[in-house]
Amino acid sequence: MKNFKTGVNFGCWISQYRNLDYALFRKMSTRDDVMRIRDWGFDHIRLPFDYPLLLDDSDLYTFKPEGIALLDDMLQWSADAGVSLLLDLHWAPGYRFQDIGRNTMFESDELKKVFTALWVQLAKRYSGTGDMLAFDLLNEVAEEGYFDAWVGLAQDTVRAIHAVSPGRDIIYGGVFHNSVHTLELLPIMDDDHVVYNFHYYEPILFTHQFAPWNKVNMDYLHQQEYPADFKDIKQFVADHPQYERTLRRYLDMRCDRDTIKRDLDLAGAFQKKTGRMTYCGEYGVYDKASLASKLNWMRDVTEFFNQYHIGRALWNYLGGGFGLYDWKEQKETNPEVVRIITQTW
Repeated sequence: MKNFKTGVNFGCWISQYRNLDYALFRKMSTRDDVMRIRDWGFDHIRLPFDYPLLLDDSDLYTFKPEGIALLDDMLQWSADAGVSLLLDLHWAPGYRFQDIGRNTMFESDELKKVFTALWVQLAKRYSGTGDMLAFDLLNEVAEEGYFDAWVGLAQDTVRAIHAVSPGRDIIYGGVFHNSVHTLELLPIMDDDHVVYNFHYYEPILFTHQFAPWNKVNMDYLHQQEYPADFKDIKQFVADHPQYERTLRRYLDMRCDRDTIKRDLDLAGAFQKKTGRMTYCGEYGVYDKASLASKLNWMRDVTEFFNQYHIGRALWNYLGGGFGLYDWKEQKETNPEVVRIITQTW
């Protein structure tokens, strides 16, 4: 994935939307946005999309014209700008990362068949696009118990895609929301066009402080700086034993570059051991963190990404509490973040 060094997610557009509104989608992101991120210095876009954009539940094998047209247009805009595109299936029929305990895809032969068929259709449609297009099979498998089923489905889907589009770069990752700690569990395919994916939001008590959807941070409720000690971490874990598994490693750490180094060293070690590339499909800091701490974290993460030649895509371009661009105000939110993260090896 030589054209995928530093990118940005176009999340909260045709994924995680409030309403399936094609007219609004066309207003929210346009050719100008792609040109803007090109001018900022990004070389690719990770494009999350949800399956209802393309498929009706009454017919899970036929693309809706208005939905596939949006992907067609984004691919054309990206080509015109000289920017690569990574298609990310954020919500598949029967699987969504936040629906823990309610997902059915890995227990349904029919839905697994639908999953592979969706990607094969996209592979056929875009077979002539060359190496400026790559596929991210599924966003964040969360549950440990689905690991074997997920790996099997991913490998079957890679083979099916490459049967119709040889050489297409395809990424997939482990469990626990694509944790870097599960990279080492992934079996290595005999396929040079498979890239191994992780997401990075560590330490979570810093990157997601006061994020209303994140239960542990809403219970923690501390303004956490970076670098700094974790505030009252031992007492918090003692008072909230339900988070002990999630937070135990922070008990004897600081919120600083050493924590980041320990994690990203795992990706570097994976690359050295396997000879295969890794890619970080998401990373970022929620906007409730102080700006100084956010910039400090971005500098350190960027340094280690570059040290190990890890391509990555920041979360996020538009809003969601992480955005680089304010759609309503039509302005860039933080040029210094852009300057830091677009530095590459």
